[in-house]
Amino acid sequence: GRDTYALPARMPNRSAQPAGGAPHRRGVITTPARRCSHPGSSATSQLFPPMKKYSKNKLAMPHRFFIFFLLCACCIDSAYAQELTVDTPFSSNMVLQRDTRIRISGTAVPGRTVTVRFGSQSDKACSASDSRWQAYLEPMAADTTGKPLLVFDGQDSLRLDNVVVGDVWLAGGQSNMTFRAASLLPDAYARLRQQASPLIRSYNVGRVVEGGRTITEKDAPWTPFTPEAIGKWSAVATYFAAEISERYGIPIGILHCSHGASTVESWISPEYYAAHPATEALQCPARPQTDVMHRVTNASQLYTSMLAKVIEYPLRGVIWYQGESNGAWPNHYYESFSALIDCWREIQRQPELPFLFAQLSCYDRKDARGNTTWAELREAQRKVACSVPRTAMIVTCDVGEFKDIHPKDKRTVGHRFALAARDIVYGEQVNASGPVLRSARFGDRRVTLRFRTKGALTARGPLSEFEICGADSIYVPAQVVIRRKRIILCCDSIRQPQAARYAWRNANTLCLHDRDGLPASPFRITAER
Repeated sequence: GRDTYALPARMPNRSAQPAGGAPHRRGVITTPARRCSHPGSSATSQLFPPMKKYSKNKLAMPHRFFIFFLLCACCIDSAYAQELTVDTPFSSNMVLQRDTRIRISGTAVPGRTVTVRFGSQSDKACSASDSRWQAYLEPMAADTTGKPLLVFDGQDSLRLDNVVVGDVWLAGGQSNMTFRAASLLPDAYARLRQQASPLIRSYNVGRVVEGGRTITEKDAPWTPFTPEAIGKWSAVATYFAAEISERYGIPIGILHCSHGASTVESWISPEYYAAHPATEALQCPARPQTDVMHRVTNASQLYTSMLAKVIEYPLRGVIWYQGESNGAWPNHYYESFSALIDCWREIQRQPELPFLFAQLSCYDRKDARGNTTWAELREAQRKVACSVPRTAMIVTCDVGEFKDIHPKDKRTVGHRFALAARDIVYGEQVNASGPVLRSARFGDRRVTLRFRTKGALTARGPLSEFEICGADSIYVPAQVVIRRKRIILCCDSIRQPQAARYAWRNANTLCLHDRDGLPASPFRITAER
């Protein structure tokens, strides 16, 4: 009279031919011909083998093992979901920013006490109900000796080896910052590999689009500079780091987070846009969601998918090379680029975080505005350098290539970034900017331009890129006279000049330099009314 539970005495032989005659085909369920369906019929007995009966109070051993296995699997899964971890980009071989308080964070089983130990320092934190924890290391001086950073919670432990203390720079932008060291000319690549140093390390954030398709590229963790390691490193960032590390004898970490074809708007956080709606209204046209490239051009896309996981890592400064993807919409670049700098400084809690950026290089890009849209964007970049504190712009037009949007000379770009860092970050009295236009005086038949420059202005070739215009706004080539730190422009056909400009086209030639060979930026200036 007891209830009983039945299990098959054995599993049916799936390779056997089912009743009904047709053999099994892989991936296809075959149904036998309908026969008697009442219990005990011969057809039923063929499809359902005889059952053995088990008492309800004597649960079958297979059931017990199955339940035990499920319980174990659940326990293991729960433990792994809360295992001790550290956040991105903490890993072995990393560089910690000197002279600043470092927050170390991650996950652990809720309620556990997590201890972080590095050198003579130690700090403890309790893991919260959401498994999050964070501990702190007090400011440290630069240290070239690699030491382990230990994290443990009484049950689990982590060891991050060969950690040093120095300066960390974020390298951002688009394809000219992404440009890999292995893509340099062979001789240049060979010479760069000879500069290998264990004091230089790089962390590379994985990209999201390649060749017009979505990808999920894993981050490359902190890796020391060896001849074999740098093939995929940013060439510009590597040149920069090598020069700074050699000059000051300190570890330099490059946190590389750039993406080809990206716009400046894609790197601004959604929270910043929400707090500054006027900035959001000025972004370049958004691509439709059906276009895979929306992931690298639309507002906040790359901030969310790439930058968000590393932007809170303590930094000494930023080097930035971008603008090509905004070249068709230069009118609002000043506002958007200024917003990006402000956004990153807010997140870093550094109102004057040094921000060094490259001006767009020369490139023979055709457009409907007289091939000058890149000139307009360069002017927006120059305006940022003149108005936003603790920024520096490096000029690159003289090392660009008319027919290649990715010029191969990255050594000069890296060197000029290093000069700018030495000037505004490391406090050296070094010439880093080339001639900078200070003022213009418009008079009868002439324009007098005054520059801030080291030594006298010099011409390295014909100064054919200077133009002036009258009230009709039609520019014509100007006659040029250099007088130390001044330039006088005139043209017989223009009695009352109203504006002057230099190298004002997408593809240009820079011939105005200072005594150290640094070029003057392209510019445009109009008479005050």
